[in-house]
Amino acid sequence: MNKTHRLPPVAQKVTMLENLPILSWNIHDSVMSQEGPKMEDSDFVNILTQSSVFCLQETKQEFFLPNYECFNSTRKGSRSGGICIGVHRSISKQVKLVKTNCPDFQAITFYP
Repeated sequence: MNKTHRLPPVAQKVTMLENLPILSWNIHDSVMSQEGPKMEDSDFVNILTQSSVFCLQETKQEFFLPNYECFNSTRKGSRSGGICIGVHRSISKQVKLVKTNCPDFQAITFYP
């Protein structure tokens, strides 16, 4: 008897997460001094959109990208710091923001 073996749903999700492209990048401000907003730079956007999840540091302001759920944390009254975790909308329903008491720390968790 020839049986086809399939992974159970939980194992399928784990396999998906094992192959999840994640990018972490200190962008040193979301606005370039002479060129303007980095979101208007096609190379910058192309690099971000190659990942399912991106983690940006030193955004200095809230950051948004189409087709991504963006979790932002900025320092109130300051032009330094700022972080953004972007999750592609195709997997964003499996993501939850982890609550912390530290404004300079942000994390997400994946769940089935």
